[in-house]
Parts: sequence; C-alpha cells; structure tokens
Amino acid sequence: MSVFFNDLIQITGLTAGSWRTKDLSGAPWNVPTSAIGLVIVAYNSYNMASFALRSYGSTDNRINYINVYRKYGCYVGCTNSVFEYYIGSTSVQLFLAGYFEEDAYFFQNAIVQTGNGVVTVPSEVPSSAKAIIVELRGSGTNSWVRSVGVSPYIQNDYNQFGIVGLNTSKQYEIFDPAGNTIYVRGYITQGVWLSSWPDISLTVTGSYRDIDLSPYGPTEFSTGALVCVYPTGTYRLYDIRPDGITTERYSNQYTEKCSYPVRLPANQIIEGKIQNLDADFYLIGFFGSYQPPPITKPTNEELMRHLRWFHDGKDQGCYLGSR
Repeated sequence: MSVFFNDLIQITGLTAGSWRTKDLSGAPWNVPTSAIGLVIVAYNSYNMASFALRSYGSTDNRINYINVYRKYGCYVGCTNSVFEYYIGSTSVQLFLAGYFEEDAYFFQNAIVQTGNGVVTVPSEVPSSAKAIIVELRGSGTNSWVRSVGVSPYIQNDYNQFGIVGLNTSKQYEIFDPAGNTIYVRGYITQGVWLSSWPDISLTVTGSYRDIDLSPYGPTEFSTGALVCVYPTGTYRLYDIRPDGITTERYSNQYTEKCSYPVRLPANQIIEGKIQNLDADFYLIGFFGSYQPPPITKPTNEELMRHLRWFHDGKDQGCYLGSR
C-alpha cells in the first residue's frame, strides 16, 4: 500500500551545510520501514539556497539551488524510513506529503537521460512502467520534460523534480540543450497518467476555489489517491490543497513548473488559490492509494454455525476458550 496525507507534515530537525540522513520512522511522520519512496514538498522562505535530495546510500552529489519563495513536489527513495538531504540554509523547509510502499521504484543512483525531442527511457526502466520520476538540474530554466503530445512542460529551475507519464513505446519528450541535466530517479507501474494534461485552471483570484477532478480519475481512485498537478505562472502566489483542509500555504509561495502532489479526498475535489489569472493548473495524473476493505462483524448465525462445526468433532485438536 501507499499512503498520502490530508495535510503536509513538516520534517523538523534538519541541519544545514552538508549531506545528512533523516529518519522518518518516528512521530509525527510514522513512515514504515517497508516504504520505498517519499513524497516531499520543498519550500524556501528566504534567499536562494543550496538544496538536494537523494536515496539513502546514494553517491549522487548534485547539489544545486532552490529559489526563494518556491514550493514544489519532490520524489525520493528511502530505506528503513531514511533518506538523505542537503540544505544550504534552514530557510529551506521540507514537508512530508506521503510515501510509497509498492508500485514505484527508486534507483539508488539516478540515470542520466540524454537527447532532445521524443526520447525512449533508459533500458533500466521496464516495459511495465507507466510514468517516470525525473530530476532536472541546471542553472535557471534551460531544460524541460513533458508527456508526448502535451503543451505544458515541467521546467528546470536550478533543481526540480517531476512525474511524467509515458506512452506505450516508453517514450516522453525532453528539451535539454545543455546536455546531461535530466536524470531518471525512478519509475511508477500504477496509476493513470494522462496523455493530455487537462487545463484545470481557476477563473477567480484571491480565494480558495473548488476544482472537481471527478471527470478525470477512475472510481477506484476516489479516496486517498495522489494527484499530480502542474502549476505554472510568472512569480504568482498559489496554493493547492485537498478539499476540507484549512491550512493555508499561500503567502510568498510562487508558482513553479513542477509536479505538485495533493491527496484526493472522497468527494474528488481539491482547492486552489491564485493571485493572478496567469497562474494556471494542469492535471498530470493519479497514483492510487490502497483502501482496505471494510471490517464487518459476523452475525450471530455465522458464529453459531462456526461453533457447531467445532462441536461436531470436525477438528478435535482445537479448543474454544481457555483451559
């Protein structure tokens, strides 16, 4: 199963200045040791700062920057609830949005993706993959990725993460004139990743507004799914959250061309708030969340039938009750 939270939980106790490990097995995160990957929201509240994430035990050393007032989704592998991070300043805050336990795979060391235009994923990505987890690294906005045939794109801004759906030929589209700035961090074998990214932008500014996703998601994702939204705009404030959540993360948080994670509530409605109409939202896709079947109490008739089964001598080695 994989679990995605209604509200973000801040990852406290971070130390700036070098690569560090962080164990999320304890409260309030309670990530199980069976988790294979984390969904993290990064936010920088003051000046440009160094920033990087990597799987536990990785030798990747791509330390770049997170720009001031940026907020975007990150996807990183973990082992025994532990991942690794680098922050150049405590102004960089990390929030846990959920974790994967299955249907996703994270490479310990990311794989370079070269080329331009429509490209095939590296051979390490199996044919069962429906989407890939990418990292874009560079100085400024000189590279981007997107699903084949869509117009929006996840764009590099020093250090960026994203989830991109693949077509049936294991292809997606990249633009990378600098070379070697796009890395495949992992892949996903489950979910619905849309061949077009529907425009779910708001038409009203300054207040939270409902965004109904029921026309796009399958019914089995009606509760607890991870929704990936692509927010874009030019230095415009925004926030996206599940319907029913009152926490506001709007002030000084600018739109970013990323793959932003948000949990889908039972009514399949998320909320958005924008400062200006040039801040747009597009829907990338859904990753389903395991929903356990309801626990039902046996009826008296079922209990009596079970007791008669023992009483009739069909299992002489079992006892009901204690001696």
